[in-house]
Amino acid sequence: MSAGKKLMLCFYVVVFLAAVVLGRLFYTTDKDFDGDANTTTVLNVEPVQEGNVLTWTETLPDTFEKGMSLLFESSQSDVEVLLDDVVIYTYGLEERSWGKSPGSYWHVVDLPAGSAGKTLTIRHVIAYDSIRDNIPVISYGSHGECVEAKILDMLPVLVLNCIIIFCGLICIFLHIERTPKRNRTELGSLLCLGLFAILVAIWSLRQCGFLQLLIPNGGVLYFVDLQVLLLFPALIDLFVYTICGKEHKNGFAMFAGIYLLCVTAETALQLLGVVDMFEVLFLTHGLIAVNVLYLFWAIWREERKERREAEQGIRSESIEENETGYRLDFMKHVGGEADGGRKEDQGHLPQMKLPLCILVASGIMEMVSYYLSLLKEVSVFMALGTMIFIVLLMWQRVHEYYDIELEEEKLTYFEMLARTDMLTGAFNRNAYEEALKELAKGEDLSDRCAIVFDLNNMKYINDNFGHEKGDQAIRSCYKCIHEVFGAYGSCYRIGGDEFVFLGKKNGKFRDAAERFDETIKTQAGQLDFPFSVAFGYAIFNPDRDADFHATIRRCDALMYEDKKEKKAMLKNS
Repeated sequence: MSAGKKLMLCFYVVVFLAAVVLGRLFYTTDKDFDGDANTTTVLNVEPVQEGNVLTWTETLPDTFEKGMSLLFESSQSDVEVLLDDVVIYTYGLEERSWGKSPGSYWHVVDLPAGSAGKTLTIRHVIAYDSIRDNIPVISYGSHGECVEAKILDMLPVLVLNCIIIFCGLICIFLHIERTPKRNRTELGSLLCLGLFAILVAIWSLRQCGFLQLLIPNGGVLYFVDLQVLLLFPALIDLFVYTICGKEHKNGFAMFAGIYLLCVTAETALQLLGVVDMFEVLFLTHGLIAVNVLYLFWAIWREERKERREAEQGIRSESIEENETGYRLDFMKHVGGEADGGRKEDQGHLPQMKLPLCILVASGIMEMVSYYLSLLKEVSVFMALGTMIFIVLLMWQRVHEYYDIELEEEKLTYFEMLARTDMLTGAFNRNAYEEALKELAKGEDLSDRCAIVFDLNNMKYINDNFGHEKGDQAIRSCYKCIHEVFGAYGSCYRIGGDEFVFLGKKNGKFRDAAERFDETIKTQAGQLDFPFSVAFGYAIFNPDRDADFHATIRRCDALMYEDKKEKKAMLKNS
């Protein structure tokens, strides 16, 4: 399957999964939808706050006679809903060994029919003093209206994150496609970028509430939220590590290690009951801020270094020529070298300044929005900035990817020109010499064989039938050789009308050599000029041959004997 088809398959899978999830959600919504408008009504009740406990109390109006549902979100709070002092819904009130907070959650609480006139009490027990001033909004409507309102609220973020996930999968695909198989698990810029995109999407889907539909467990979502927040900056550091100059690699590797250490330590401290991860969230934000300062310092230093080198006229091109003058070091970008090794982009950090600035700016706006909302909610800044960041880098990377593909096609074509005889399509003299060098390196030549071919009467054909017929004779000779011996090795045109076959002997090889004369006779019957080929073959014999060149010389001698016999037969006829 081609690369383009794989990318389209990836796209179709993401679209299909998104359509299935959205279809299921809207099906669930519509089956209980009994209102005329896709809206909910805000319950205008001021809560009473006593310490970390918020309490709403309201006598329900006639609207609730037919049964309604409540829609609200709780941020790091235990929730209890009572109707005439009878508990009808709870969340997070059970004993927890892993922390103070049950995490953030959105709730749809169904009230029974005939609730009009009853006293509704909603109680939030807030886990942390720092967010005690967060007052959630409580709405009501039919069950379908409540669910639909929440889905429509998260829909833009969901679409945005589907794009981010798709871009991340493309990055991972390009990493796998462009990297030698043995190196696919190694660190690569595209791999880091793809994993970063997927982690940001997971975090953003958690913030908007969508992940709750897939993982309806507040405790798991709590850890996913805070652990992913520490992991995706680590992946950005690893991404920058693969593209920055050598002098900054240790710094970005250190920051990535610190993030991994922090997520491990904070998780352990929470599970041991020492401190919750949420309570030290400001330290995570502080670490990210220091990381951002180091990033811009590294960009500034590398830009200054580039300007200094430009002024001094220091420019290096990674182009080197082989014997034919065509070999290029194409793989200085996305994931590898032409010889199958691996070399990441190094010193390309300044070129990433704009995408990185957009990502950092979106992260700063996300944090500012978070703190201005009193630690209550996040915005789409991070998801939007991530999408722009990845799209810009994807544009650069895909552009480089296809540039490299084009250069590799040129390299393949030039190598073909350097190794192929253009008249017949056989390998040429250059390829023959390379093959002999490889054979000279081999330790065991006992199964190696050679055949030397030479067209008979070539001068006679050219003089009496023209050079076009001479070219046809040469092509016909190669056609017969390839037809009979092609399965056993390779054929080389080493002179005007001379060919050499190199291969391995097997049980069928001797029979093929005996069939060759019959094939030549059949071909001669289709031509309007005399056509015959002399040949001699030999198998490497360590007792007679000092090296494989000696085997070739024996073939050559046998070929000349065969040529004399066939010329004598032609004269007699």
